[in-house]
Amino acid sequence: MVPLVLTAVAGPVPGEVVLHLGLSFLLAGLIALTYCVYAALFLTVRVGYPDLWDDARGMWPTARAELAGVRRWLGMLQLLAGLVPLTAGAALLLSQIGARPEQAGSPGYHFFQLLLLTLILLGMIGSGLAAWFHNYLRRTLAALTGADSRSA
Repeated sequence: MVPLVLTAVAGPVPGEVVLHLGLSFLLAGLIALTYCVYAALFLTVRVGYPDLWDDARGMWPTARAELAGVRRWLGMLQLLAGLVPLTAGAALLLSQIGARPEQAGSPGYHFFQLLLLTLILLGMIGSGLAAWFHNYLRRTLAALTGADSRSA
């Protein structure tokens, strides 16, 4: 959508700009989706769900049925968290391919590379944090459903 608006406002948009915008939006979407859903799952499973149980009789079978899809979400989120630094790395590599010699020496280009390297490092930290959250929420699910923590 943005390349179409840019074309309408500023004229034809080069292919590398469209690619850059696409990767930027993909990276921003991956970050937003992954960590917002992790936060929502944490608040739901760890904080909200246990508070809904006034009477714990029959909790484990009911919780097993109600929380059956959460394990699948946890695995998907961990995969998405791993894709964040990979996408930033791909953007860095693709920026190298499309750079002309006069662009590669400019301060703005060096800032762009530094920004992408920072995103890669933060993505790696985020992947580690996602692995910790995954294990923490997996153990919480095991406690709520009465399952063995290795199988939950």
